[in-house]
Amino acid sequence: MLDRALEPGVDLPELLAEVARHYLSCAMTAAHGNKTRAAVMLGLPSYQTLANWLEKYGVCFPKP
Repeated sequence: MLDRALEPGVDLPELLAEVARHYLSCAMTAAHGNKTRAAVMLGLPSYQTLANWLEKYGVCFPKP
């Protein structure tokens, strides 16, 4: 992803969303679905903030 060529038509918002989805998924997996722990891993202030990000970026994770 970071090695993509910078050329006209680069969709920066979509690129940022792709990065967010990746790290949200990784944190939720590492935290075994625990939103509080995943939020801490990502430096977010609360599990509710994480829940908002998960919804915004369409990241689904089954309840533990």
